[in-house]
Amino acid sequence: MAAIVLALHYPRLPEVIPVHFNAAGEPDGFADKSWATVFALPAIALAVAGMFVVMEVVRRQAWEPQPTDGATEQAVRVPFSESAHARAHHFLAATNRWLAWLGLTVSAGLSMLAAASLVPDYRWLFTPALVLVLLGTVVVVVVGLFLSFRAESQAKEWFPPDEEELERDRLLSPADAQRQVYRLGGFFYRNPADPAVIGLSYANSGNIDINVAHPPGALFYRCVALLVGAVTILPIVMTIL
Repeated sequence: MAAIVLALHYPRLPEVIPVHFNAAGEPDGFADKSWATVFALPAIALAVAGMFVVMEVVRRQAWEPQPTDGATEQAVRVPFSESAHARAHHFLAATNRWLAWLGLTVSAGLSMLAAASLVPDYRWLFTPALVLVLLGTVVVVVVGLFLSFRAESQAKEWFPPDEEELERDRLLSPADAQRQVYRLGGFFYRNPADPAVIGLSYANSGNIDINVAHPPGALFYRCVALLVGAVTILPIVMTIL
């Protein structure tokens, strides 16, 4: 919607446009009008929202067990557990839902800022946009963390351990087994002999593992890396502009 508004007003925008504002909402940075400067925020807003959608799509692709034919001798062979699989997916689905709301909040705020900063008729949106981005983000994160903790408790009650999960516990709990499948202090789980893409973590209690040895797991982490990179680079780019 912001892109449509800006496209309709583009011919009437001045040749020099504001691209940065101080805390009082007054412009303190300017640049020559171009498609890149005008549509930068709507593009970033679309990317932020889209990235969370992609992460949920990847989670759904990770539902089925993956082939383990190419597993190396270093891998720890474990069975596929329906209970552990269901608990991990239930927790991750709840987390992805509030992350999607976070992406929507940030995306809407950035879009409103884009229209408010360039089109005088929409200048009244500037303050609500800042409130949405700053306060809205905090509210979504707090509520989202509560929902994630609740989903974790629900999953433990709804999906009790089965025999395959007990066997996974026996095989993955020893320290030597964890050294073979966990990387960077337990941050990454890589086990090509584990058919599950998403499972319960043995290195970090209460968390879940995304198995990067399978394509959906690797794609999930690529999406996370792109998102973190965008969030990190955005303030720097805006400051330069």
